[in-house]
Amino acid sequence: MQGHEWYPAEPHQANAWLRHFPAPWWVAGGWAIELFLEQTTRAHEDLDVGVLRHDVPALQGALPAWQFFEAKDGQLTELKRDALPRANVHSLWCRRQGSSVWELEVMLEQVTGDEWVYRRQPMIRRPLTTVLLHSKCGLRYLAPEVQLLYKSKHVRHRDDADLRSALPRLSKAARDWLRNALVVTEPDHAWVGEIDRASLVG
Repeated sequence: MQGHEWYPAEPHQANAWLRHFPAPWWVAGGWAIELFLEQTTRAHEDLDVGVLRHDVPALQGALPAWQFFEAKDGQLTELKRDALPRANVHSLWCRRQGSSVWELEVMLEQVTGDEWVYRRQPMIRRPLTTVLLHSKCGLRYLAPEVQLLYKSKHVRHRDDADLRSALPRLSKAARDWLRNALVVTEPDHAWVGEIDRASLVG
């Protein structure tokens, strides 16, 4: 995000922006952890939402005054209307026409039938219905153990903070799932030990 100006949007704003989007969407990133915790634990510089890759044209139709850019390898390429993102693009940056301020990052998810598939390791998959949860305020969000798995790839200070905030509240099943997924993708990941220590305490 360095070198780009982002508006620090909050989930309720995405709910208003996407009110005409006919397909499922959900809060992702650090805000997904906050919705799980039902409290704000840190500052957020931006807002991520998730959609299914094949629903991008419908998303563009719901936001006709917005521009969409594929974000890949530090480069931004404008996505034409009614076009699907390239298969190796997993993030879209979005802003209003004529603005230089980014307001929304869209994370693209893939499904096979009714199963969510982890793009970094297709062996890791589960029913999409178990990957999406609902907050008390009615917003759909990415399950914390799945969001933490995404965050584990390039851990920043805020990702460590999100893990430590969420771990005590994760169910045993969610904690075990995250640990097993980490062992499959990166057996020596530092978070495996953190999860083990948290399990001994809780």
